[in-house]
Amino acid sequence: MDDLGYMYFRDRSGDTFRWRGENVSTTEVEGTLSRILNQTDVAVYGVEVPGTFKIQKTRLQMEGFDPHQTSDRLYFLDLKLGKYVPLDECLYERICAGKAAL
Repeated sequence: MDDLGYMYFRDRSGDTFRWRGENVSTTEVEGTLSRILNQTDVAVYGVEVPGTFKIQKTRLQMEGFDPHQTSDRLYFLDLKLGKYVPLDECLYERICAGKAAL
C-alpha cells in the first residue's frame, strides 16, 4: 500500500489475473479488499505493465543452459561436491556428452 492508500497488483491488463495458478476476477479482489480495509467503495482494474516475466521466460527457454547463448551467469549443481559451480563451456560440453552426473 502506498502513502495514499493505493494497493498495486502486477499481472496483466483485463478483468482477471492469475494468482497461484487460479484465475481471479477483479471483482473478487474488490470484495476481499473491501472487507479487509472496511471500505464501502473499492475499485480494482487492470493496467498494462510492459515487460512481463512470461516474455522473459520464453527467451530463457530458447537460450537453455548454453553459455554461448546468454550473458547471464549459469550454475550447475555438482552432486559430488555438494554445491553449485559455475557452468562454463567445458562443463557444458561434458553435460551435453553425458559425461557429467545429473
